[in-house]
Amino acid sequence: MRPRKLLRIARWETTKGVGGLDRGAVAVAVAATAFVLAVGVAVAGGGVALEDGIYRVGVSEDSRLHDPIAADSSFTVVEPDPTAIESGTLPAGGRYDLYIEVRGDETTLYLAAEGGSAD
Repeated sequence: MRPRKLLRIARWETTKGVGGLDRGAVAVAVAATAFVLAVGVAVAGGGVALEDGIYRVGVSEDSRLHDPIAADSSFTVVEPDPTAIESGTLPAGGRYDLYIEVRGDETTLYLAAEGGSAD
C-alpha cells in the first residue's frame, strides 16, 4: 500500500466519529465544567483546608506555650482539665490529643496514645 493511500485511510478513520455531539456528551461536558468551577471556587476561597484544627491541645492561657500553639492552624487550643491526667496518662479518644502541664520550670507533655508521658 502506498503512503498516500495509507494517510487518506488514516484521516478518514480519525475523523469518522468527530461529526457531532449528542445530548449525553453535552450533559457530561456541562456537568464536568460545573464541578471544576465549584471545586475551584472552594479552593480559591480557602474552604478546603484539611489540616486546620486536627490536633486538640490542652494548654492554659498563662503558659508560655499557649500563644505559639494557638498561632498554628493545625492545633485547636482546648481549656485544660487537670483531672484528665490524674492517672499520669492521657487516654486515647478523649478530649485531648496532647496535654501540656507546666509546673514551675518543668513542662510535661502527655500524648493521647497507649498512655504515657514524655518529658
